[in-house]
Amino acid sequence: MGKRKSTLLKPPSKKKNNNLPKEFDCLFCNAKKPIQISLQKKAGVGDLVCTACGQRFQTPINYLSAQTDVYFAWVDACDEVAKQASERARDGEDSGDDQIDDDDEEDEDDEDVKVLSKRHLAFSIRSNQLNRTVNADIQSHGLLTREEKDSIERDLGGINMDTCGDMTKAVREALLQKTHFGFDLDDTLHEFRKASGAASVSVFKYLADHNATTLEELKETYARILAKATSGAFAGGKTSEDCRRERFAALMAAHKIETTKETMQYVLGLYRASLQAGLSLKSGAAELFSKLKGMGKTIILVIERPEDSQTWTVEELGIAYKLDVLIMSDKFGRTKTDGLLGEALTELGVEAKDFALIGDNMAQDIAPAREAGMMAIHYSESENVRLELGEFRINSLWKLSELLTSSENQV
Repeated sequence: MGKRKSTLLKPPSKKKNNNLPKEFDCLFCNAKKPIQISLQKKAGVGDLVCTACGQRFQTPINYLSAQTDVYFAWVDACDEVAKQASERARDGEDSGDDQIDDDDEEDEDDEDVKVLSKRHLAFSIRSNQLNRTVNADIQSHGLLTREEKDSIERDLGGINMDTCGDMTKAVREALLQKTHFGFDLDDTLHEFRKASGAASVSVFKYLADHNATTLEELKETYARILAKATSGAFAGGKTSEDCRRERFAALMAAHKIETTKETMQYVLGLYRASLQAGLSLKSGAAELFSKLKGMGKTIILVIERPEDSQTWTVEELGIAYKLDVLIMSDKFGRTKTDGLLGEALTELGVEAKDFALIGDNMAQDIAPAREAGMMAIHYSESENVRLELGEFRINSLWKLSELLTSSENQV
């Protein structure tokens, strides 16, 4: 008998993999293969970045998406923005009296796309994405480093101002007419709340580690002490260290902690060292001061806390040499809410119309400045920019620097 043929199927032959490209050229800087693409499939997001020029793009993806999908979504987004720019330019041409033929229109469109700033094109793409989802003010998550904030504001802050058109022009012209710029210090020029909060916690931790109490209990007690002490904290010529000593003494007494001279000296020294380590200028503050100095503007610091603390803070921040005048509440016996700003104008011999005040507190900075007839600039990181002369708000000092650049100097 002959052998029966096997009914077993042959194993399928391996198909050749048609590998998709993973290296891509940049549309903006024309560099060869600098594009890096990451696929976060669980999050449903594809990220694209050019390692040469820093351009970024983000798009929704699914579990079947590949890097090529993200790249060509970017290409499509660029094409769409360029197309919109061309249509706007063509609409402007069509509104004139002269008519041009189709070929000429196409040539004009090509030229419009060529002259369109790549920087503005990139911003338009990002704006188109963001505007679909962001409609309200967003609380800062506090996760960006100082360097990251600087980088973002350098790249996008000026473009953001430019997109506001006539509003930017009006505010810019008003700012350029000011001769004197006054600043609040704490939480306007530096991160006071973060630094002082961290310094207080360092003291609480020390006391909790060496006594029968807890960190949370100490925090709650100190909050109550602060609430009672703040209103008349610096009356009678007290220094900041005097006030701090009283508060820490009250805290230790409330928790039956023995307050020796050595313990108090250690606690005060620990607070000062922690505060010093945590001091940092707000992003863009140094650059803003340099710009104002270069423009010949007078820089004024308006402060209400004891001179010893504020002078020390200014020195530690490295901005003392950039200040022209210090207006101290101690000297005038007033605060901003009861006439300090008016006294400052008299002292300086300056009219209110020539003065702009930048501060973070609506009640203690902005309202008094408006009552004195000054331009008031509200600094609020958690809110959107508002370019109205009667209600002027910024969310970064970089943007204020950009607004101080005259329109003739814009690139």
